[in-house]
Amino acid sequence: MTRKNLIYAALVILLGGAALSSAVKGSGHALPLRTLTLFSLPGLYSAEADSRPGDIFASGSVILNELTAGEPEILDGEDYGDYLLPQITPAVPITPPAGARPLSALTVKGASGQLNSGNLYIKNPTSAKIDAATLLKTPITWKFTKDGPDILIIHTHGSESYNPHGGAYWLADDSSRSLDITQNVVQVGADLARILHEAGYRVLHSTTMYDQPTYSTSYSSALKGVQAYLKKYPSIRMVIDIHRDAMSNENTKYKIVSEIDGESCAQLMFVMGTGLSGLSFPNWRKNLTFAAQVQSAVLEKYPTLMRPITITKHRYNEHTTPASCILEVGTDGNTLEEARRAIGYFGEVLAEFLKSYR
Repeated sequence: MTRKNLIYAALVILLGGAALSSAVKGSGHALPLRTLTLFSLPGLYSAEADSRPGDIFASGSVILNELTAGEPEILDGEDYGDYLLPQITPAVPITPPAGARPLSALTVKGASGQLNSGNLYIKNPTSAKIDAATLLKTPITWKFTKDGPDILIIHTHGSESYNPHGGAYWLADDSSRSLDITQNVVQVGADLARILHEAGYRVLHSTTMYDQPTYSTSYSSALKGVQAYLKKYPSIRMVIDIHRDAMSNENTKYKIVSEIDGESCAQLMFVMGTGLSGLSFPNWRKNLTFAAQVQSAVLEKYPTLMRPITITKHRYNEHTTPASCILEVGTDGNTLEEARRAIGYFGEVLAEFLKSYR
């Protein structure tokens, strides 16, 4: 990487991808950056398995490289600095403008009629036969290897963003999408990647927004990306696909909250697939077992941080590894700060939970 390209990479972090993209193109340097961070390996791998030429991406503690097709570049002993994403800023009082619509906060908990064992609740609208107690007792048989990356974090719907008004109200013309990776779920993924890295795990964070340019092909595009990563890095045992949910009722939007240490956090939810859609997913119970045991561990420490697990007939690309999962972080009524706090608490517990599988 040239010094000039490195300066552009640093500016991506400082100014945000969307703002700098036009600046870089205007400078005459169309950088085909394909960025992905892998921490805690003998060398620092950096690759993006499925990004488009001209995309500008950034990630927490990231090294941005100009890569060509083929094997990822390995960097040994090169110091590019530690580019950190923006810190959480304190909330400020907000006066709703004319036309502001109500935003209600609620905490979603397990309900009677849902599958339940201890603190674990599962919402199962499908015909799949599931026993919550069995999920908590079933051994998890996979282990991380020492051959390469452990965990891949992706964003099938990477443009999903949060309430821009401090979570106080919403406007009819608000957009729940953003291509600025410091303002959408990619930022949340960067936070989780950093937490797991600091705990000693080898983490890849793909900043590709697979819902761009076509939302309807998001999952097929994401599947190609994940398969490319697994081909290059067969050591990956866990793919976390971070999304943002949405909840509304007529003119009211809802933010889902958990209060921890006096601060408002977004609630999280696992969405776990099955083979009921007709697509092959023979081992879906293994994925669900993993999610259920992580959920129970999180709720043991933070009793309202997670909503009940939702079961779906679709597989949502979770067939790719034995611990692949969709993690919904908040709704479009929550603020980015609430989502980031939530992923911080979740990441803390996940890092501890995964120690048994090293």
